[in-house]
Amino acid sequence: MIICVDWKDEREDRREEPWRKKWEQLGSDVKVVELTGFENVSLDDVTLILIHRSVFSHNFDKDLGKFKSDHLDRIQGCVGVVTTGSGQEHVVTDEGSVCLVSTPFPPELGELATKVRTLKEELAAALKETDKQRRCKQLTAAWDTFDMRCGAKETLSALAILCQGFLAVHAVFDDEAGCWRYPDVLPALERLGWVSKNAAEEYEVVPDMAQFDIADKRSEVRNVDSYWLNVFREERSETSISTIERLREGLKKEWSSDVGPCDTVKKLLDRLEDGSLDDDDAPNAVAEAFCAVADQLDGEL
Repeated sequence: MIICVDWKDEREDRREEPWRKKWEQLGSDVKVVELTGFENVSLDDVTLILIHRSVFSHNFDKDLGKFKSDHLDRIQGCVGVVTTGSGQEHVVTDEGSVCLVSTPFPPELGELATKVRTLKEELAAALKETDKQRRCKQLTAAWDTFDMRCGAKETLSALAILCQGFLAVHAVFDDEAGCWRYPDVLPALERLGWVSKNAAEEYEVVPDMAQFDIADKRSEVRNVDSYWLNVFREERSETSISTIERLREGLKKEWSSDVGPCDTVKKLLDRLEDGSLDDDDAPNAVAEAFCAVADQLDGEL
């Protein structure tokens, strides 16, 4: 059985996102559950658990770590997580199980269904191999094929996730002034489904997001080195300039145009190089860059 962990989204005013719809297309043995109350779900005969990263949208590493310790370490299941594409290396057991594989999924659900079906077939075939060394090699190869980081838009995806975190922190409504403190980020947040317009055409935080108090994280997401560049840094001793140059090259390779990223993204990269994300115009710069990156990903977020 395949379990897909997601969160309910039945409101028509929220922007439709493909990973929250029609998981049943993956096969006849699919069960869709919510993150809340997951401990009550029977995990008998579960061969694969797929988790959409949006269920951990606010503190991904912490929340995923808790989910892993609470559930995955207990069942030792096979788990795929939609994330930035960098992720951690998976370790395959002698039985073909992995505790966690962080990998971006393809933009089409049908393509994912093919990947899941192929994985299950290759794992089943490998487990019939009597030679332990060959069996381990085949099991690892099956998971390597399923890990869709190869050829993925890793740099674009990672930058989009960082922009999302920055924008979410700047979705602050000033109760005393009766207005949004950073109104320039609202169209981007509406695109993400984190804010919506009411009948009076005024922006409101959607109910699912109102429970999170993350405004105090502004200094954290404005830290260029630890928040923005650390994701792309290959070595701890690497300089910020070297990291940004690799970021520029990565975006140029993944951008649909031969000329590379558009001006809004280039401006954000210039800000990262200068270390200047503390001014009041920074949220607008990040919002514009995010929308351009999201257009390139076109539904892969």
